[in-house]
Amino acid sequence: MTWTSPNFAYVQQPDPLLHRYASLGERYFAEDPNGSIVKMRQFAEALTHAVAAGFGIPASTEDEFVAVLRSFDWRVP
Repeated sequence: MTWTSPNFAYVQQPDPLLHRYASLGERYFAEDPNGSIVKMRQFAEALTHAVAAGFGIPASTEDEFVAVLRSFDWRVP
């Protein structure tokens, strides 16, 4: 049985992997803080890649997390 979080239910439909990482990160919060951090890092990486893809920024899953973050243009018009 997969545990699901009501706090992250909104990402279940568009991206089940994001939902899984976020839900497990929340679930492990009290019982396994280190595991929670790992899952939330995975969530952040997957979300960053999804946003990059949505904006047409080329980023492969082989790219380091910080490299993908740096590929965004953070200037606000």
